[in-house]
Amino acid sequence: MLGSSDEEENDEIYKIPPIQVINFLSRDTSAIVLRTFGAVGRKIYIPILTSIIKEGNKAGILNVEYPQDTIELLLEIIRYLAEISHKVNIKELKRKKLAINRIFSRALGVKEGLFNL
Repeated sequence: MLGSSDEEENDEIYKIPPIQVINFLSRDTSAIVLRTFGAVGRKIYIPILTSIIKEGNKAGILNVEYPQDTIELLLEIIRYLAEISHKVNIKELKRKKLAINRIFSRALGVKEGLFNL
């Protein structure tokens, strides 16, 4: 979500827009993958991302009062987007993406435009 390095930009996987990944994961046939990702996220990603947020707070880059709670809620927002992405029209999906990008920026205390789901 925060961009990629020059090396990564040459890798095909980084050319897939995040919304396409979300659309794939939201399909009924991907339900197992999505549930597994959610379970892994709670066990692995939340502690890692919480630690990153705390380091960002210490460095003055981020301003997050409740790091773990914030990460848990932001991941739920991503899950929500994945869940509804194939059920809404493209105009509504774009509007929701803009709202979510703004929510992420505000929740982490960074300038808007840094996130691009």
